[in-house]
Amino acid sequence: MPGCYLCGDPLNRENRSFEHILPNSIGGRLKSPDLLCKTCNEQTGLLFDDVFARFAGIWASKYAISRDRGNVQNLKAKNKVTGAELIVKPGYMLEFAQPQITEQGPYSSRIVANNVRRFHQAVAQLRKEKSDAGLEFELGEITIDPGGEKVEFVIDELFNQDTLLRSVCKRFAITIITKQVTAL
Repeated sequence: MPGCYLCGDPLNRENRSFEHILPNSIGGRLKSPDLLCKTCNEQTGLLFDDVFARFAGIWASKYAISRDRGNVQNLKAKNKVTGAELIVKPGYMLEFAQPQITEQGPYSSRIVANNVRRFHQAVAQLRKEKSDAGLEFELGEITIDPGGEKVEFVIDELFNQDTLLRSVCKRFAITIITKQVTAL
């Protein structure tokens, strides 16, 4: 029976764990039960795997890499020009986190929203603001604009460089150990 590569304890039914060779967060499906005990897998998972998953998750989102558990996570970002909060969906599809309302003159406003429900919430907000100011509000022409303009954005993720380096090293070590174990 093989032992844990970190602590050396023999692996058995009670303490065996399945270590992803590549993390599930970036599409990893290959797992090995012969690398780490549950305790070491949980400890290194808390220390390193979360940081690696968040870092690699940016690429997983960009390329919409499927996972064996759960969906690719949305990311939060900011428009570099306007500072507007954005949601980055898999495939780098951008959406505003909140509806954008811009005044286009004394009697006109433009609303950009992700969906009809959010649009109507913004309309209700505008209607309330205008009625509070003693103005009547009338919904005019609605145009659906698919956009298409290039938007530069920044993903707000901070990583401890030392922890990130250790997590990458763990991935390399697991890959090398797995190749050695399967060659035996």
